[in-house]
This record gives sequence, structure tokens and C-alpha cells, in this order.
Amino acid sequence: MDFKHLEYILKIAEENNITRAAEKLYIAQPSLSQALQKIEEKVGTPLFSRNANGMELTYAGEMYYKAATEIINIYNDFTNEVTYVNDLKKGRI
Repeated sequence: MDFKHLEYILKIAEENNITRAAEKLYIAQPSLSQALQKIEEKVGTPLFSRNANGMELTYAGEMYYKAATEIINIYNDFTNEVTYVNDLKKGRI
């Protein structure tokens, strides 16, 4: 699992549209579609149902979204902690 793939799924879910998600991610729509297809192949199940109103998370997609959100939050918390240590606001002597 690639960190950018987590961001791709989150953005597609937020936008409910792959074209708008691609614009917000500053990548080409075909590249995002291909990445989504590879992610779904790797997971072994569709993460989105495609319909006339856009894209909607499947149950597996909801689970992926929740995990992706948690992973990104953990990573952000970690980078904040490292910044505090580097700025000597926190750590050991």
C-alpha cells in the first residue's frame, strides 16, 4: 500500500467524482482511474460503486476509507512529534 494511494481513495470519496478528485490531486484523470483500478485489484474487491450520481463507497470502500484516515492521522501525528523534537520543544536530554 502506497501513501499516495490512501490519499487517492480519500479524495475520490470526498468528491464522489473521479474527474474532480483528479483535478484536486493535480493528476490526470486517466492516471487516477488506473491507480484506482490497481488498488481495487490489489484489495480484491471494488471500493466504489459507479452510478449516474458519481462514485459511492462500497462496504469494503468504507473500511478502506476508515483505515486510510487513521493511517494518515497517525502519520501526521508522528511528523508533528518529530517536528517538536527537532525544534527542541519536546524530547530527552
